[in-house]
Amino acid sequence: MFFKGSQIHICMHLLKIIYLFSFRWGLVSRVFPTDKLLEEAVKTADVIAGKSKIAVHICKQATNAAYESALTEGLRTEKRLFHATFATK
Repeated sequence: MFFKGSQIHICMHLLKIIYLFSFRWGLVSRVFPTDKLLEEAVKTADVIAGKSKIAVHICKQATNAAYESALTEGLRTEKRLFHATFATK
């Protein structure tokens, strides 16, 4: 998670953050050289596209709930979504 204090520091000082710090601070999940960026983005898109549309939606919904709500609410949402998967084919 990227902390509010760090966000304010970066915004106020208009810091240009190099990729290594971006990765360490959790701003990005992966780092690639510029010449490999498009290739890796397409690979990632292919992996996601190969998954069930419902599974991708549920994963995104659970992740958003975890970040946007309290722990108990996030767990409740995750449990509800997990049970909903049994209604799918």
